Amino acid sequence: LEAEQRITFPIETAIAGIPNLSYTRSISRYGLSQVTVVFKDGTDIYFARQQVNERIQAAKAQLPDGSEPEMGPISTGLGEIFMFSVEAKPGAKKPDGTPYNAEDLRTMTDWVIRPQMRTVPGVAEINPPRWRRSISRSTTSSARWRATMPIAAQAMSSAAASRS
Repeated sequence: LEAEQRITFPIETAIAGIPNLSYTRSISRYGLSQVTVVFKDGTDIYFARQQVNERIQAAKAQLPDGSEPEMGPISTGLGEIFMFSVEAKPGAKKPDGTPYNAEDLRTMTDWVIRPQMRTVPGVAEINPPRWRRSISRSTTSSARWRATMPIAAQAMSSAAASRS
């Protein structure tokens, strides 16, 4: 609670109002404070970092002695995760006339989709979800969007390009 009150709150307050700020989120544990600052898409990342750095410097006077706030890298390994699911269209059938099952979808993911996704610039790793014998309807955002492989590849490529 002390880190939340004495470190996190002053930093979040100082950052509030930065142009193109989308939102902040934070976690305070065991005397440590992490504040994540998220900007609207299309914001110049270097301008945003400069604004955050200026606000952090201004807030230092309000922090406890010995506190050394610093910015992390532009993105972390956990900051750029895209989730996807593979579903057959209702009524879709294999060439032999049988409907696609979970094993078919997993095979397609492992041998077709995964290798194609690995060729997208900026993609470091593809970890398909674990599969069960039956597949329930996915609620991930890509399933709601009904993203096709070219759309997903373009989205990942664009995201990777905007982060570099």
